[in-house]
Amino acid sequence: CFVSLPEHLLGKTGCQPYVEDNKQDRGDIHKMACGAPPVEKLENVQALRGVAVLLVVFYHLHGLEEFYVAGPHLLPDLCRIGGCGVDLFFVISGLVMVVSTQGRFGSWQEARRFFVRRALRIYPLFWVFSLATMGVYLLPAGQASNVWGEVNLLASVALWPQEITPLLIVSWTLWHELYFYGVFGVLLSGREQALRRGLVLWVVALVMAGGLYWWWQQAVSPLRIATDPMTLEFIAGCLMGQVLIRGGCRKWGALSLVAGFVLWGLAWWFYPVDLDATVPDRWLRLAFLGIPAMLVLYGGVALERGRRWRMPRWLVRIGYASYSIYLSHMLVLAVGRRMWFAVIDGGHIQGAGWLDLVDNGVALTGLLALVLAVGGLSYRLIEQWLAAATRRLLSSR
Repeated sequence: CFVSLPEHLLGKTGCQPYVEDNKQDRGDIHKMACGAPPVEKLENVQALRGVAVLLVVFYHLHGLEEFYVAGPHLLPDLCRIGGCGVDLFFVISGLVMVVSTQGRFGSWQEARRFFVRRALRIYPLFWVFSLATMGVYLLPAGQASNVWGEVNLLASVALWPQEITPLLIVSWTLWHELYFYGVFGVLLSGREQALRRGLVLWVVALVMAGGLYWWWQQAVSPLRIATDPMTLEFIAGCLMGQVLIRGGCRKWGALSLVAGFVLWGLAWWFYPVDLDATVPDRWLRLAFLGIPAMLVLYGGVALERGRRWRMPRWLVRIGYASYSIYLSHMLVLAVGRRMWFAVIDGGHIQGAGWLDLVDNGVALTGLLALVLAVGGLSYRLIEQWLAAATRRLLSSR
């Protein structure tokens, strides 16, 4: 999900995409998709990446306030639903992979290039923040965060599924990303016309393996990742991408978008447990969070394709920096929390009253601003530099 769409889809010429490095492949999609009209711009997809990362950030900000603040809270319990940002990321990832690989099917060489591109997109920036997190992890106890315990460093930097908490806590979502990339790369080696058939077979295999997921769910392992129902969110995005490049995704945009957000709200109201990464019943998560994410993405795409509404530019900008924000925000919140407590000489904040609410508001606003600032700087100074280096490396091969 942490990729940029091709320029002819985004309508943005100032930011080079990471999945497209061959300018000859950036022509109108209708030349490759059964006579369908060209897709002009899809900035709403980038904006929805911004929505997704903000949902995750507010989810963790809510947890921070709930754990450390004994007085009244500012952030509503509705923020608990913020984990749905991950589900939205997964659906977006499927759509982007299908759109960005049009015309590149049918060869193991293209599949190998796909694997290289994906690895160079995911790992370098991930290692940067893993190294930064290691520096905080090595600080004396209590100076940064009490989140980390025992860490398997080798498994963490390799993004290998593990039972103990990884060094970078958000790594669990990248485990799913890499699994999806692995299977999609294999499908990329086949005929493009057979992609839908392959996706349907993948769905059937996941449904049949549902019982195996229940068997393996108590231990994090590659088998559990491979049978996790959340993979269906990637596949749904892939199928939506196929509809998109054939000229679909134009009707019912507003209804779909509103329905998705309403269903997320109802999920928060009715679902009996906290909707986060530790929820054991992933089939329920797929129903309560995944299906609304599909509706939200379809609605955003359909509204823009129907020329009815484009999401705000500031969300698009956050979307471009979403990978940096996502990787860095837990580290920034941990360090920012300690900085704030050092200023107010607190531990767990005690008391009640409007002064405490003001204190909470200042702290939460400052932490959110810090998260966005660090993520934005990482995107400008590190992520874009790594992307340019990746393009040079791929062009030289």
